[in-house]
Parts: sequence; structure tokens; C-alpha cells
Amino acid sequence: VLMSYIAASPFVYQNIIGLSEIHYGMAFGANAVGMVTTGYAVSHLVHRVGPRRVVLTSVLVQVAATLAFVVLVLTHAPVWTYAVAIFFAIAPMGGILGPTAALVMAQARSSAGTGSALLGTSQHAFGAVVSPLVGLGGAGSALVPAAIMLTCSALALASVLRTAQD
Repeated sequence: VLMSYIAASPFVYQNIIGLSEIHYGMAFGANAVGMVTTGYAVSHLVHRVGPRRVVLTSVLVQVAATLAFVVLVLTHAPVWTYAVAIFFAIAPMGGILGPTAALVMAQARSSAGTGSALLGTSQHAFGAVVSPLVGLGGAGSALVPAAIMLTCSALALASVLRTAQD
């Protein structure tokens, strides 16, 4: 979701929503602040509820936000609403990245270096695959990036649910 957003955000914010370069930077920064704020809140919450619950909750919020983004695009909602959906799709990354890394490291204690390398490689490889896909609809399409973000968040949810069973 994060790499899809990074790849598509200039086009969605500037070509579709109509933000200037300065306002695009401000929107991008606001989403970063949302992600950092979520990460900060999660750092205090994870000890009480556990990393699995934090990740599951964060991914559920992300799925709901990416689904809302798709629905907003399909219903031709006002384009400013896209930015709201995107914010709520990106902010949960603060509750996904850190706790997910902690869960992986807990599973790979005897070979933490290998676990960390596999996590990083898989994240970057998946990002490399999805990043160019967001452009398939052209610079004027919000539907393709929204659909890619929804697909990625749904895959994340399936992964979280699958690993929770292990």
C-alpha cells in the first residue's frame, strides 16, 4: 500500500485533485505525520494489547480506507474526499511496519538476520511489482491506484489472518 501510494500520489494529488506542487508536498507531509503519529501511539499501546492485535486493527482500518477510496472514485465523489481516504489508508502504516517487524523477529530468533533480510527483501520486491501497476490507468486515473491499494491491503489482511492461525 505504501509503495503504491508513493508511486501514485503525485498524479492523484496534482492531476486529479488539482493540488499545486506546494500543496502536494503539504498533503504528502500530512500523511507522513499521520503515519508517524500512529507509530508513536502504537509504541505505547503495543505492550498492552500485543503486536498481533495492533497489526490486525491497523490493517482493518487500512482495508476500510482503501475500500472507501475505491467507492469514492467509482461514485465520482468530490475529489477532495480522495485525500481523506488516502490519509486513513496511509496513517495505519505506523501500526503495521514496526509491529510486523517485531512479529517476524520473534519468529526468527535463532536466525534474526535471515528473518530481517527476508522481510526487507519481500517488502521491497512487492513494492517494486506494485509501483508501476498504479500507472496503468494513466496520469488521470484514480481508480487504478485505489484498486491496487485495496488489493494490497486485502492481501495484507489475508496474511495477518493466515499467520494468526499459525
